[in-house]
Amino acid sequence: MIVAKLDALKTYSFLGENFSYIVDFINQEKLTDLSDGKFDLNDSIFYIVSSYQTKPQGLIENHQKYIDLQILLEGKELVGYKDLLNIKSVNYDNENDIEFFDSPDIYIPFLTDYFMVFFTNDGHAPGINFKERSEKVRKVVFKIPVQ
Repeated sequence: MIVAKLDALKTYSFLGENFSYIVDFINQEKLTDLSDGKFDLNDSIFYIVSSYQTKPQGLIENHQKYIDLQILLEGKELVGYKDLLNIKSVNYDNENDIEFFDSPDIYIPFLTDYFMVFFTNDGHAPGINFKERSEKVRKVVFKIPVQ
């Protein structure tokens, strides 16, 4: 998992051409002007822009086909985190590339103009109330295929 200010995203271009492609896209687009929905960035990367209210709790989710690069555009939330490296997968939904687990190990604040990267062993529960208050958040999630 990676958590950093959005300004530092370009320093992670060493993670591959898909990360570099996203950095180029972000440098050319004003992310806050993107419409909510699901869009193709290129032949392999897509992104989802969503607005929602945070909630008191969330389930840990995990993906095996895609790495999530999440950027918070508005608001703040907590993200539950669980290291799944040594936990056996039992209910993976291959069609939707998702599996759910309970009980985050820790909670991490996610603030506007920050990004988080979740790799295949990084269970994450987004959308949890920050300081026990529900608020509207808006984020973009880039789905990067595992190579």
